[in-house]
Amino acid sequence: LVVVGQGAEPARRLATRREIGEQAWPVVQKLAASRLIITDQNSHGHETVELVHEVLARGWPRLQSWLEEDRAFQVWRQRLEAMAAQWQEIGQDVDALLRGAPLAEAERWLAARSDELSPTEHHFIAVSVADRNRILAQQEARRQAAQRRARVALGRQLSAQAHLLANSRVDLALLLNLEALQRLDASQDRRRLLAGLVIDPRLLTFRHRLGAPIHYIHAGASHQRVLLITERNELWCMNGEDSGLQQVGARPYFAVRSTPDGRRSALVDPHEVLVWDAQAGAVVQSLPRHQGSADGVCFSGDGRLLFMHEEPDALLVWDVGAGLIRRAFSIPSEGSLAAVDQDGSRLALTVQSTVLLLDGETGQPLCAPLTGHAGPIHDCVFSPDGGLLATASFDGSARLWNAVTGALHRDPLVDHQGRVLRVVFSPDGDLLATGGTDNRILLWSTATGKQVAPPLVGHSNWVRALAF
Repeated sequence: LVVVGQGAEPARRLATRREIGEQAWPVVQKLAASRLIITDQNSHGHETVELVHEVLARGWPRLQSWLEEDRAFQVWRQRLEAMAAQWQEIGQDVDALLRGAPLAEAERWLAARSDELSPTEHHFIAVSVADRNRILAQQEARRQAAQRRARVALGRQLSAQAHLLANSRVDLALLLNLEALQRLDASQDRRRLLAGLVIDPRLLTFRHRLGAPIHYIHAGASHQRVLLITERNELWCMNGEDSGLQQVGARPYFAVRSTPDGRRSALVDPHEVLVWDAQAGAVVQSLPRHQGSADGVCFSGDGRLLFMHEEPDALLVWDVGAGLIRRAFSIPSEGSLAAVDQDGSRLALTVQSTVLLLDGETGQPLCAPLTGHAGPIHDCVFSPDGGLLATASFDGSARLWNAVTGALHRDPLVDHQGRVLRVVFSPDGDLLATGGTDNRILLWSTATGKQVAPPLVGHSNWVRALAF
């Protein structure tokens, strides 16, 4: 019944019975009987009550003390009452509801003095809170929708990048697709991604460990151990089960070559050739060097003999088990030792684009030079049974030759889109795998000279090393 101002004298105020509440109305009646307040009706027929005179609001000490103790609440409540009245007058427009700091203040007073607020004030605060929660829910929905759109957009972008990398970086493409799937929750997006994922199902695994290009790979029949020879002539042994890597020796060597089954490796340094046994995990033989630098070393297919080409034209044939030189002879100084057959009876030298087949006992030519390539020969290998010789050339072709007569076995294999760098026969000799600067691996039938399967893709760089 009193209006309290900031620093102003209190004044009486007209209140309705509804504001006072039915529970407190008997108090009003007793105070009216004592002539401290008067009751009446307003123009709407609602019962009203107010102090009998302004003097009572200003001169009654007990009321003054009550007002001082409760001034903050009363001042706030008067503001609330005015705002609630305005809200009612303009048709309960949501723009007139409490917002921000005023609403937070109202919630604090509501929690502390709920029983002292009128039903109208309760309703006004409740509607303000509900509207605030509605706005927050809308904002949260918009935020989540924006996040969902951003997540889907990123998922689609990752999917598109994965599609572009599927033929060059299979590992990265798979990782990108996995990230994309985690972000795409719409079924049509997931179907589109999975349908467009073109990854060769023949790919079993991929490993990144070495910081240098790999030039040779040798794998045993059980694949429990894989030998890797890098561009820097470092030899690494990889466990086939857990991909653990161990460097063999503490330094790069002049040359490193392994037997086809990866059982033994020759490590050439300035003064000796170390023979490292994969099963023992140690050097089992040291063969002394003789003259010049080693231009090439090759094991026979059975691993018993090691052929060492020492410049300018000496070829030494070592018995690896005995540690003895079995024979030595001269070979053309312009040639490079490229391959030795299974028992060491034949060897192949490359001279630019030509192959020389020599007798492994004497070094004498076995047939006319193998000619036909239009560019330098980068790799040369005998088939397991010794009947064929395969060559890989910078001219973009691989060729199969009769290793006895030197005749071309089939038409050149010319489906690479760049230089051919490596050739390797399957253990049974029925297939030939070729790799080159087009980053692809092609599989050929040695009987027909035709490809037997689609190219193996996924490398992001030249295919320099192959092993079945």
